[in-house]
Amino acid sequence: MRERDHELGLHGLALLRATDEQEVAVHRDAIAQLVASDDGTGVPRRLPEVASREGYATWAQTYDGQGNRSIRAEDPVMAALLDELGPGEGRRAVDAGCGTGRHTAKLVERGWDTVGVDGSPEMLDVARERVPGADLREGDLRQLPVEDARADLVVCALALSHLPDLEAVGELGRILRPGGVLLLSNPHPVATGILGARAWCRTPVGERVQIPEWAHPVGAYLDAFRAAGLTAEQCLEPPYGPQDGLVAGLPAVIVWRAVRT
Repeated sequence: MRERDHELGLHGLALLRATDEQEVAVHRDAIAQLVASDDGTGVPRRLPEVASREGYATWAQTYDGQGNRSIRAEDPVMAALLDELGPGEGRRAVDAGCGTGRHTAKLVERGWDTVGVDGSPEMLDVARERVPGADLREGDLRQLPVEDARADLVVCALALSHLPDLEAVGELGRILRPGGVLLLSNPHPVATGILGARAWCRTPVGERVQIPEWAHPVGAYLDAFRAAGLTAEQCLEPPYGPQDGLVAGLPAVIVWRAVRT
């Protein structure tokens, strides 16, 4: 698909969601102009793809500074859910797929005894600078280097979309004690499955590359929770903001709160 075709599709979605004649006219005109000016050429939308480990090694130094629409939507919601849990003193947390320590820092600030795990050594290097003294470990989401029933809280943020299935939810359940809470966020299946949203970064020579992502439907989460001994208590769908143009108002991320039974 070309960038032009993707923009055409977004205007089509916006047209379907238009609430007044002025909005309808704007998107009809934009579609007509795109079609009329199409000469059959254009920039492909799909970027060269690199493996997750390679992509995050490249992305690590700019990850926190690059505008990320998913993080904009997700971060305040996750912060509010953490606040609802109260101070963490005397309780243990695991940040699975901690990346640069975005949520690890929140947990430590709230008093949680926190372990962070990530598969990218380069992302962990940034996390160590961000959260000095934190217990940060290199490991795979599908085989976490954490003992059984260690955690009162597990956070897993914007990570499982890089896996083709949700089997890693079983690992998140394994390390939770009975009654422990899982806070899980991921790009919304509308974003990855319909809008074609993908994580991307620039290589040292400036080339844009994308990291593989998969859309996980809501039913797949519920099946994974049940298999892992987790009960879903809350599901939130923060939308893209006004600054996100044609996708504003559509769900950007999906955020779950589940409890280990």
